[in-house]
Amino acid sequence: MSLMAAGVVLAAVGLDRVVGEPPARLHPVAWVGRLVGPLDRSWPAPRLVGAVGALCLPLLAAAVVALGVGLAGDIEPLAGGVVAALVLFSGISLRLLCTTAGDVLEQTETDIAGAREALLALAGRDATDLSAGHVRSAAVESAAENLSDGFVAPLAGFAVGSVVASRWLTPSRRWRWRRRQRRGSRPSTRWIRWSATARNRSAGRPRGSTTSSCGCLRG
Repeated sequence: MSLMAAGVVLAAVGLDRVVGEPPARLHPVAWVGRLVGPLDRSWPAPRLVGAVGALCLPLLAAAVVALGVGLAGDIEPLAGGVVAALVLFSGISLRLLCTTAGDVLEQTETDIAGAREALLALAGRDATDLSAGHVRSAAVESAAENLSDGFVAPLAGFAVGSVVASRWLTPSRRWRWRRRQRRGSRPSTRWIRWSATARNRSAGRPRGSTTSSCGCLRG
């Protein structure tokens, strides 16, 4: 992982630790949920609709992120890193997850009814008849599952994306830049040589001879 990628990860985790969750109206995950909402109904071919949604929506999100980071990076590499850090920050939820799970575990000691209600933020299940031990177990298991979705998966996706960008995109850009540099540094020399050759041939001079700036013939 490059120094820029490591800085992006540290910045995203730091923002999650200090700031916490963005407002729902500004949260990209909430935006994706709004896109998924119209698909969450009865369809004549539910498997086909689900497969199309599962394929197209992540690709759409990835394309938007790649476009935003790429445009910012073309302007200034540091700007691309800032945009990538903000995107990664919006995709992780470590602070809220740990806080919610800790609150549930604490409430099982003093307020079992409140713990059951708070458990709904971690596990979408009916906790009415769960004992304190079962509530704690459900909280720990749900926190572990959500940790994969809300922290490990975004970091893994970012790591894969940064490797792909560094191995495929950056070298190609460097190659194109170097090729332009090579082309830009030699045209004048080539043009002088070709022009001299053309003049020599038109004048009937030997192929290897050129004309100096004073008009003298050189062999």
